[in-house]
Amino acid sequence: WVGTYFKEPMRDAFFQDYVEFSFGELESATGLSRYQVYEKYLMSRQLPWFNPAFIVFLETFYSSVVEGQPDDMQFLLTRKINIEHDPMAAIELLKSDSIMQSGALAQAALMFHLKACYFKNRFTKQGIEYTLLEWPAEYPELKLAATNVQHVLRMRRDGWPVPNIQMRDARGSKWELSNQKGELTYVLCVSLNNPSSLKELEFFRRWHKTFGKDIDFVVISLDESYPDYQNYVQKHRDDKFPMLFGGDNPNLAHVLGIAALPFAMLIDDQLNSGMSHTPLPSEGAERTLQQWIQRANRNKK
Repeated sequence: WVGTYFKEPMRDAFFQDYVEFSFGELESATGLSRYQVYEKYLMSRQLPWFNPAFIVFLETFYSSVVEGQPDDMQFLLTRKINIEHDPMAAIELLKSDSIMQSGALAQAALMFHLKACYFKNRFTKQGIEYTLLEWPAEYPELKLAATNVQHVLRMRRDGWPVPNIQMRDARGSKWELSNQKGELTYVLCVSLNNPSSLKELEFFRRWHKTFGKDIDFVVISLDESYPDYQNYVQKHRDDKFPMLFGGDNPNLAHVLGIAALPFAMLIDDQLNSGMSHTPLPSEGAERTLQQWIQRANRNKK
């Protein structure tokens, strides 16, 4: 039905590309061969790098392409990233694949792969960061993307200074992260329309009752509607922790390195990121919070 509905060409080229690559994402995920997808959607055409549907399509298409290379190729790629920090050499290796002969597509595939591997043992974090910093300038869009990816990944490292984010609460009062200096803070970013976020909030309430005397608990809603957020806060006015509104700050997700919701982060008493990966409340946060309280108590002594 959708295919029939959008069969006629559209006047808006951006939306035309959006629809086309949305179909490409579905075909790539549901069995069309790699070469058929490549031939139909990527071969001999100008690529819309700033279209979000195109980027999601590429991530789907190339999700396993680099991992699927032979062992000898994997060894060489690891050397180029971890030791030499040479993206051009790694890209040239990938261009031997028949569906990555385009330099731009080989760059995109490698960038997606490095981002996905940041918290795995395949490449070192330092190797990935240096490689992204040395990214070639042949395609300005991809050079900019590599810089942004490096920034987002670096923010997830232990000890990263968290910027002084500012938000408002349900009464309209301003809240600043800088006021948390001297305190351990556990932050949960959620969408109040998302079932996974609501589930994490139930765990969050439980851990707040257990650890709230030693750690400050803060929730940030990234929903777009301030009135809906206010209604939720009013219905849950018995919560003893602050719930803040961040939906009107378009840069907040980028500043905090949020890839998906729900998202949790620990901030130490000097306003630095406490962990490269902070568990969600349902993922074993209890043990992590206990360890942080013990460490803080030792430091006070």
